[in-house]
Amino acid sequence: MKTKFFLRENKSKLTINFEFRNGSIRFRGATPYTVNNLKEWDEKKERIKLPSTRINAYKDNINLNEISTKFLESLGNYKINEITVKLYVFKLIWTFTKRVFC
Repeated sequence: MKTKFFLRENKSKLTINFEFRNGSIRFRGATPYTVNNLKEWDEKKERIKLPSTRINAYKDNINLNEISTKFLESLGNYKINEITVKLYVFKLIWTFTKRVFC
């Protein structure tokens, strides 16, 4: 099982996306986090570069770590299939979206 974060270009910003892979099962989903340009993203670490001009960069990196950790820990309790992965990622990302926008 492997998780990673990568950027996907939007109209005005770059969205930080999440990817999970386990054999033939693959799932991608968007997180609620964005960066303004490629200079703010560390491709190797798959996190926002620090120090950053972004106000909550450090906190957002902690949340990205938490998404990955909680996902792998919780998924270990289930028999892995594509539906389980999609439902769990949706639930996890929704939790973090509420944190960001509420």
